[in-house]
Amino acid sequence: MKSFRFHFATGFLVILFLIGPWYPDPVYSAFLYKTYVVKQDMGRDILCDPHIVQKNESLIKLFKQKGEIAYKNFQEFLRIFRRINPHVRDIDKILPGQHIFIPIKKLKSDALPGQSTGIVTIPFVTITNVKEIIESHSTAYEVQKGDSIFRLIDSKFYGYGKKSYQEGTKLFRLINPDIEDLNRIYPGQVIRLPDPAIRNEPWYLSLFDRKGNLVSIADIGTLYPGTGVISKSSTPIPKPGRPVAPLDQTAALLKATVSKKGIYYFPRQDKDDLGLDISEIPFLSLKDGTKILFPMKGSLSNEDLSVVRSFWKRIKIVPKPPKMSVEQLLDAISEAINIFSPNTRISFFDGGIKVEVRTKWLIEQTDADGKTTSRICITPIDRPEERIHPSINRYLEQNNIVIKEILGGVISDPPKALPEKNMPKTEGITNLSFSDRKILIKDLTSVIGYTFSEDITISFPYAGTQVNALTNLVTRPDGQPLLVDFGNLHGGAARAIKKTGIDIIQIKREETLLNAIHKLLDALGGNYREDPVFLGAKRPKIYNVSLTVPGFLVKNTLKVKTLLTDARLDVEIILFLRDQDIEILIIGPDKTASQ
Repeated sequence: MKSFRFHFATGFLVILFLIGPWYPDPVYSAFLYKTYVVKQDMGRDILCDPHIVQKNESLIKLFKQKGEIAYKNFQEFLRIFRRINPHVRDIDKILPGQHIFIPIKKLKSDALPGQSTGIVTIPFVTITNVKEIIESHSTAYEVQKGDSIFRLIDSKFYGYGKKSYQEGTKLFRLINPDIEDLNRIYPGQVIRLPDPAIRNEPWYLSLFDRKGNLVSIADIGTLYPGTGVISKSSTPIPKPGRPVAPLDQTAALLKATVSKKGIYYFPRQDKDDLGLDISEIPFLSLKDGTKILFPMKGSLSNEDLSVVRSFWKRIKIVPKPPKMSVEQLLDAISEAINIFSPNTRISFFDGGIKVEVRTKWLIEQTDADGKTTSRICITPIDRPEERIHPSINRYLEQNNIVIKEILGGVISDPPKALPEKNMPKTEGITNLSFSDRKILIKDLTSVIGYTFSEDITISFPYAGTQVNALTNLVTRPDGQPLLVDFGNLHGGAARAIKKTGIDIIQIKREETLLNAIHKLLDALGGNYREDPVFLGAKRPKIYNVSLTVPGFLVKNTLKVKTLLTDARLDVEIILFLRDQDIEILIIGPDKTASQ
């Protein structure tokens, strides 16, 4: 029986799955994209790398390894850094976990796609063979009696057990694949020791991910032109915005790894190994160990499948859709495996507002205790105009709800942040207190476009005599008067006034806010909706976000829409409503727009 192994095709074949501990980590060649933020400084666009400060991190060294500005003029870099990070008063006292923006490059106007939105996506430069690059920063060494690998690494990457030592050990393992056990070397053996000077290279940090593991893709040449470290055999960089393969997009959504190139061999008793051509039968590996195999119809016999199942206990078979679109893949996966939530509607109340999110597919992410930490809502759309409003997207993310939209086979996220220069303003929101009914009605009629005259004298016949009384007058568009009484008229006085042909409403002290507004709007005959519903995107409600706001949406005589509400509005909801040309009138005791 042959050994359990991968076979590598010639050329630049990407193998995206590792088989057990028998083989050293392969070096990948792939494309990855990173999101940067565009900040304004002195009238210029500055490309910035969002960064979370790590424990014991050397910020000065980090700054010098980040981007063109620091590389050319570090003093200018520091000045820009201080201006775009006003919350950082002393760079020597930045705390772990603090969010900062690291200025990388000055941009010309519209130099990058999406620059005006404040968010740009730049492809990482691909290093075809990290091993070759690290070997070029290493030296050959003949093992002497009494040597140990741990002492040799410690002599170069000082501090046994520290981060630098751990990185040196990973570099050593990569360039010495024949050494399986670091405790077993012998005198006369020739090994390669990584040169600690590699840590001074501007691209060095990009060799490791956040967990400290070696990666195969480094963010180098794009922002450090002329470093000369990229292999001539590297694949050309795709243009930003180029669609990613549907299977890769699906894997990203499911937080799975994808394997779609190479040949996977399964040993069989008294037979040749079964070779699974992954380019024809790709598969996804989920975090729980489940593998989802995508064979074409008839490409995998029952006997072959039995062999695969004998090694992969948790396997699901999903016949490969003919076109392999993201939507088709998600539909096929949802039928084969219980990975999506059966409930595709999320509903909650926030400050009196009812929020509903309806989606086609819903993924609930949980923590170690099984508690839901976030929910990913995936919905296909037909046109760019159907994208969810950016403010609604940011509002939902505050509530751990992430919206993913599929347009033309590409999964995209609406902008998650806006540059300061494009941030809409929230001023101009009117705040009224209902503690004084008369002031409320007076201000309300003014806001919605009517004239309110207070303490006017009216004369009317009552009990056989002519009576004078003080009341308030609202003039309607048709010129007909509407009297508003706040408890000054008693007995049958109001009925006597109505008999003269003049409309009158009475708002009593114990009247609720809603009843008072109802009476006024009904009497004015205005165009209004009670508890209006706002959709977060211009698409059918079946897969949309809806906000039901308690109150009234009034259209005045000039067709201006005003929202009257006592709900607590999040600033993102305010920005969304203002973008719909809706004026906002917040009614309540001590209510402010910021609430």
